[in-house]
Amino acid sequence: FDRMVNSGRAIHDHEPGTARRALGMYRTAFWGVPARNTLDRATGILPELLYARLDELGIDFAVLYPTAGLTVTGVPDDELRRAMARAFNTYYAEAYAGLRDRLSPVAAIPMFTPEEAVAEIEHAVQVLGLKAVMLSGTIPRPLPGHEGSRAARWIDTLAHDSIHDYEPVWAACERLGVAATF
Repeated sequence: FDRMVNSGRAIHDHEPGTARRALGMYRTAFWGVPARNTLDRATGILPELLYARLDELGIDFAVLYPTAGLTVTGVPDDELRRAMARAFNTYYAEAYAGLRDRLSPVAAIPMFTPEEAVAEIEHAVQVLGLKAVMLSGTIPRPLPGHEGSRAARWIDTLAHDSIHDYEPVWAACERLGVAATF
């Protein structure tokens, strides 16, 4: 992310965040991917290796919340977000298929609308066999009158001020026996 080009003007990584923020962009953290202890790094990436090391790590059973799933659930494009969530959850189900006696992957559920959330919860639980779901807890929505600006957003907390009624989501979680986790 050394340079981004916007309207012919280069934005350098060392510039203040003002230019990046104006575009709704951010700088990624450099400390999130340790490289010194490669065995531990690989353990966090490779399901079978994690499974093989559970006793060494002192873990009897692990519920695996999807860090990468946080970005999947926040993609603003409806079609892309739904496809990414479906692909992510399918990958999780397949990658941990033979390991679920000690590792339980958690499905990433987008919540832009109650209908998309219910559809993905039902797919994750009934089709993929996942036993836990992580719901997106806040939705950045376009500020009325500024729909074309990535920076002009309001945060929908899915509570009493939401533009949607999320009661069907809570009912689906109850019906399917999964906790609504965030």
